[in-house]
Amino acid sequence: MLKQRVIFGFLGAVLAVMVLTLCPAYIIGICIGIIELIALYEFFSVTGLKEKKTPAVWIGVLFSVVSTVFVILKSEKSLDLIYPSILGFTFILMLMMVFFHSRCKFSDCATIFLGTIYITLFFLHIQMIRQMDYGKILVWVLFISAWATDTFAYFSGLTLGKHKLCPTISPKKTIEGSVGGIIGCIICVELYVWIISSVNNIGFSWINAGICAIIASFISQIGDLAASCIKREHGAKDYGNLIPGHGGVMDRFDSVLFIAPVVYYLIKYLPIF
Repeated sequence: MLKQRVIFGFLGAVLAVMVLTLCPAYIIGICIGIIELIALYEFFSVTGLKEKKTPAVWIGVLFSVVSTVFVILKSEKSLDLIYPSILGFTFILMLMMVFFHSRCKFSDCATIFLGTIYITLFFLHIQMIRQMDYGKILVWVLFISAWATDTFAYFSGLTLGKHKLCPTISPKKTIEGSVGGIIGCIICVELYVWIISSVNNIGFSWINAGICAIIASFISQIGDLAASCIKREHGAKDYGNLIPGHGGVMDRFDSVLFIAPVVYYLIKYLPIF
């Protein structure tokens, strides 16, 4: 299992580098949109909404597609339209509860709303980071933070772990692993920005990079636990089996997904470069 996880993790990282570095912004946006739809499918499957066949699910899918198009267009006006679209999303779900009450229960609509907003808007912040100045460089702060935290937390917990972190949510996670993940994240992010700044001859802030790494690593672990809460509540081990050794898209991207808006606002107001 570990060998399979490493192999497919490496292949996924290579693919991510090729797409995020070499492809134009609109292609990246389309790829993110496809990943969003797969993640929504996995979420609706785990929560049982797919089996219920509630028509409100399609409103969530529509919201995801429309919001992704807004961000791909990149204009400030298009970005601003996302917020009224949330109001429209809410309004339509409330209408569907009235006119399709037997198939659109409040609990189902609430789950659809939270899951769609969580998956769609959080994922779209990856695209928003990529569209920033130095976006090709900064987007890797996001992925390195999540991947370094996950990797160092895993091996730190495996070798040093003694005290359980959240046994009712994820029995294998330990406090030692969590601390190791944060330390590893700081080292990897600082090393990355130092190498990039040296190669491109641009200045950078050690302090801002460190602050970003600490906060991103901590939030990354919260995101992983939050995703585990959903799975545990519905009796699922993984969100899917699309990626051998990793599970589904949500299993692989839960940490990246959760910290995307955090990293976006951190690097916007605490510039690293």
